[in-house]
Amino acid sequence: MEPGNYGIRRNNKSADPLLCREWDCYVSGGADTDARAMHRRRAFGIGRTLGSRAGACSNSLGCVFRGIDLGSYPAVLQPVDMHVLRHDKREPTVLRETSACRIVGGALECQHAFQGPGYVMWVVPETLAERAGSGALQAAVDRGLAPPPNMAATPATYRMTR
Repeated sequence: MEPGNYGIRRNNKSADPLLCREWDCYVSGGADTDARAMHRRRAFGIGRTLGSRAGACSNSLGCVFRGIDLGSYPAVLQPVDMHVLRHDKREPTVLRETSACRIVGGALECQHAFQGPGYVMWVVPETLAERAGSGALQAAVDRGLAPPPNMAATPATYRMTR
């Protein structure tokens, strides 16, 4: 996620990312723990904003969200950078499939990224994430998920009403 350029991000170039669906959001527990689901109002509420913020993703431009229940496809995901008064809700992405991922030499590689203005993400099936392990997931985020020139990228095309 690219940091925003207003409010608390004007001088602090980090982020506090959440991952949201239409009615709920996920707070990361880190690369080895399932993310915690909560209603959008609670995720954006004053207790979280002034308290634990983005969980394991606090002050981070990259993050792993494990165990996200997408329901069925198409699914919609929206990255959000928590601010203090007005959260930076990025353009949602419509997912019709997961990223084409595999484990090569212990490293996770994906051939299909989903991106929107200010972010790029891989959607890895949980069974593959378990096989890869938390170290490979975190290493992929640390390397950066920017799509290489030969990798397909899908732009965001959905407007969320919330």
